[in-house]
Amino acid sequence: MVSVPDVKRWNTGQLDEIFQTAQQRLQALTHSGGDFGKVAPVADWSGPAADNANSAHRDLMVRVDKLASGASIVSKSIGQAADAITGVQHAIAGAEELARKHRYQITDNGTATIRPSLSMKKCTPSCAHSSARSSPASSGARPTKFPDPAAETSSPP
Repeated sequence: MVSVPDVKRWNTGQLDEIFQTAQQRLQALTHSGGDFGKVAPVADWSGPAADNANSAHRDLMVRVDKLASGASIVSKSIGQAADAITGVQHAIAGAEELARKHRYQITDNGTATIRPSLSMKKCTPSCAHSSARSSPASSGARPTKFPDPAAETSSPP
């Protein structure tokens, strides 16, 4: 099974090289097939040998066409795979960044787990982060006063 780190390591450059090579070979095959198609058996030749030559020529042209079609599909698929991998890698990076912003991390198997913050690691039951133990009255701090919106009766200018 493919893991997140595997996908992150995939090298689209290698697929791009394969794509370029496949495209070059496809062009060579297409041009060779086109050239061979123009070379018909001798025009005034007749008889059983000529019939066999014409039949072999047609069969070879069918095979070249099939090879070119297959090579075209493979080449196109490799190019699409390279593009898709880049998209997936960007999506993973975006998901990891979003997870980090919200104190999560994406593990190697693709699950999201909460990432403890440094202040949470140092927190003890008696520290200020514990809401049950740190009310403003018990700590001696003055509560913050916020203006009461209902008491404000300012009129528009």
